Amino acid sequence: MNNSNQFILGELSRFLSDSLPKEGHYPYSFQNKELTDINQWREKAYSLFEECIAAPHFKVPKVELVELIEFDGLHIEKLRWALPFGPATEAYFIRPIKHTSPLRGVLGLHDHGLNKVLGKSKLVKIEGNPPLHIRNYQDEMYNSHAWANEIAKRGFAVLVHDVFPFESRRVQVKDIPPHVVNHLMERSCEVKDEDYKYHELAHYMESLIAKSIFTAGFTWPGITLAEDRVALQILANRKEVDKERIGCCGISLGGLRTAYLSPHNDLIKCAVSAGFMTSWNDFIENKAHCHTWMYTIPTISTHMDFSDIISMMAPKPLLVLSCKDDELFTLSEVNKAEENLKAIYKKMNKSDHLSYIYEAGGHRLTKDMQQVAQLWLEKWL
Repeated sequence: MNNSNQFILGELSRFLSDSLPKEGHYPYSFQNKELTDINQWREKAYSLFEECIAAPHFKVPKVELVELIEFDGLHIEKLRWALPFGPATEAYFIRPIKHTSPLRGVLGLHDHGLNKVLGKSKLVKIEGNPPLHIRNYQDEMYNSHAWANEIAKRGFAVLVHDVFPFESRRVQVKDIPPHVVNHLMERSCEVKDEDYKYHELAHYMESLIAKSIFTAGFTWPGITLAEDRVALQILANRKEVDKERIGCCGISLGGLRTAYLSPHNDLIKCAVSAGFMTSWNDFIENKAHCHTWMYTIPTISTHMDFSDIISMMAPKPLLVLSCKDDELFTLSEVNKAEENLKAIYKKMNKSDHLSYIYEAGGHRLTKDMQQVAQLWLEKWL
């Protein structure tokens, strides 16, 4: 354990960390020796998860086709659907132009990246010369690859959608009272460029958004989960998609969303979670200041560790990708999450259904990692 003066909040962090159950003793972890019935454990654990994440239920809405694009051998549909609040969700549905139905489906889950101007556009390429801000982001985070396009070229149907408050789902600055904008930014926000204004403001809005959501009895990850569930059902409803062969994949916030969406969901047959695996202890002692409010599920940490959440999808196939030099996580805590997941899959006699791979370097989804993810999805779907 760290010396207390190394904790992010000193003695408070030490007190909070000491309050968590010790490794192997989380009451709702299947690694707990007292738990032997997989189905019984999963039902009880998931019931607890649902209670803690407090996700609203959104009905699957009517989907509107906005634009049809053919690019680089791909059929790309720009879609739109309305949810109970905020601007309509926009999404891209991508498949090969020449294909034989039904196709295997993948729900592509975009990252956070301190960039809420972009969402789905981080994963997609719809033209030969994308805008510079999209190109720069893909260069840095994805080794210059549009990941959703690359997996679609391998014979998949891919849906990538925005979640609140990214891209099409952004909070409209014009709808926020000027005094609130000024208070959040501690200066007059008279920037003419709306994208830049939103980029600047979005960082300061996180705490206000979180306080508002939690005050209403929901959680921010619960809101995100509700939106992802809608998108998953929209993907499964497509006539081109084999609903018995659907997976999901994402890095960073996308990896977090994978962890919360995949368990106890009959539509998800396998998953890839990249760049978001650690322990609750890591957030408390070391890294909470590096992360969005979008991971926070109150009280669940007294019942199960972070990796126990995605373990609820076991024994379905799961690939976890982590970077050895990821500045957002403590490697020793990432290692503990790996050990926990391996122990759970081993207890189920399904060790071959779990693959945990480390990549050198920092927080990104490299070309090699993308290829590993694609091969995993091809193998299990």
